Amino acid sequence: MKRYVLRDVATGAALGAVSRADSPWERLVGLLGCACVQPHDGLWIEPCAAVHTVGMRCALDLIFLDRDCRVVALREAVKPNRLAVFAPGARVTIELGAGSLRAGLVRLGDVLRLEESALPS
Repeated sequence: MKRYVLRDVATGAALGAVSRADSPWERLVGLLGCACVQPHDGLWIEPCAAVHTVGMRCALDLIFLDRDCRVVALREAVKPNRLAVFAPGARVTIELGAGSLRAGLVRLGDVLRLEESALPS
């Protein structure tokens, strides 16, 4: 999968490096095959308002965005084997390694975007 920089539109801050789940299969599988997801590394899933962590081997930080890519919900350190984690009004879910949200760089109402980069695939 192609890699992108996850960026805050207002501040320009790079928040992580993510892949984009473009196919139904990629959206279904998500990060399930990963033994450990590092902080600030993850997956952009669209359309997606809910995820599960059944079968995951590590905790995830989750960012939920609406149609305008505005943050509508944040979930920190979601443990493996949760059946459903969702946010009303979400259109995009970003799964990141646990610890990504700890610094408080992402807040409700922020607008995020994917930016093409030269990051390796």
